[in-house]
Amino acid sequence: ALVMAPSGKTAAFGVPLCHHVLCFPQSILDTVAEEGPLALVMAPTRELALQINVEFGKLLSSQQNVVSLAVVGGQSITEQATKLRNGVHVV
Repeated sequence: ALVMAPSGKTAAFGVPLCHHVLCFPQSILDTVAEEGPLALVMAPTRELALQINVEFGKLLSSQQNVVSLAVVGGQSITEQATKLRNGVHVV
């Protein structure tokens, strides 16, 4: 299936970051619930963080074993913490 990839600035760092994460062996990918995320992206605003996470979702849409999550204010801290504990590869 053809997936529309992000363009511009998000793709400039998103594509190489996703490639780097996807190159890890499955044994490493399986440890994120215990060991924590493999990559961290910082954004200056909540809206940009959410937008970046949507674009990462598109980049990773064909990968069932790699998860991204935007951790931002204004959303349930309990929900976000639960998702992190369940295992997230890119925050």
